[in-house]
Amino acid sequence: MSDPPGKCYGYIPINGKIYKIPSVVTRSDCEKIKNSTWYDSSIIHNDSSIVLKMLDDIQLNMYNSANAFLQKNTIELDNYKELEEKLSKDNCFVKAYWDGSEESELKVKEDTKATIRCILEDVDNKKLKCIVSDKPAKHLVIFAKAY
Repeated sequence: MSDPPGKCYGYIPINGKIYKIPSVVTRSDCEKIKNSTWYDSSIIHNDSSIVLKMLDDIQLNMYNSANAFLQKNTIELDNYKELEEKLSKDNCFVKAYWDGSEESELKVKEDTKATIRCILEDVDNKKLKCIVSDKPAKHLVIFAKAY
């Protein structure tokens, strides 16, 4: 069954699948968004609770997907050779201690093309050592390559 001329739809990609949502829904108009693995509901004029529920579900799904990716692709290392090997083979996030010096940061960038993406926390523990220089660490950071 084809849609009448002039009917407008918005298309939203979710989990690699495209969902068709009418841009204007009249009182008598009702469209299905069907996918047995994600959602099966009707959008009806003036029924914002369904749309809000869908948006909440979409946001939660996006968050869970990003969080799972982050957990799967983040490793903690304390050896510079391992850091070099891991970043040369894989696109991943490496959590490591850093002494705060520009020299250490540049060495990682020159050797692996990775840079510090985020300073997670400041540390004040003399036992924690920088992954590059083996000096006392000042920060826990995330190293990663741009891709």
